[in-house]
Amino acid sequence: MSNILTALIVSSMAITTAAPVIPDRSDQGLTNEKLRETFVGFGYEVTDLKAADGRPIYEVVWKTDDEWTFAMDASLTASKATVWLVMRLKKIDDPKKVPVEALLKLMAENDSIAPMSYSFDEKTPQFYLNQAVDARDFNAANLRKALDAMTASARRTANYWNPDRWQK
Repeated sequence: MSNILTALIVSSMAITTAAPVIPDRSDQGLTNEKLRETFVGFGYEVTDLKAADGRPIYEVVWKTDDEWTFAMDASLTASKATVWLVMRLKKIDDPKKVPVEALLKLMAENDSIAPMSYSFDEKTPQFYLNQAVDARDFNAANLRKALDAMTASARRTANYWNPDRWQK
């Protein structure tokens, strides 16, 4: 009888220790204010804008030591699960003159940088680099990592999204 009781106790302990502990996040989570403060803490210029639904959007601009200027819009989704980073790249005077090679190279880059992606908006007309950042475990280090990945990709692919670098 004691062997059966011991076996039951041991097996219940194994089940208990194997179950993941999910932290209570009721008092945690990213807020729009914290997102804004993180960009300000990086020393970036932040302008407050509003989305069509009234949610805050932060226009963030920074210049690097080697004279590159980057501009993006950052916003927290209504569910507070995702931060969208949308880097604005060069506007295009005539979208019909975008070289096919440039578009193909950007599409190939999309495969290697996922979940980031390049996009083109015909209305503006402008190229963008987009990234979704998980807001559930948000911290400055994760945001810095995402921004560094975006700026590295933008630099690497400038010959494809910047019409000033296209062969004339």
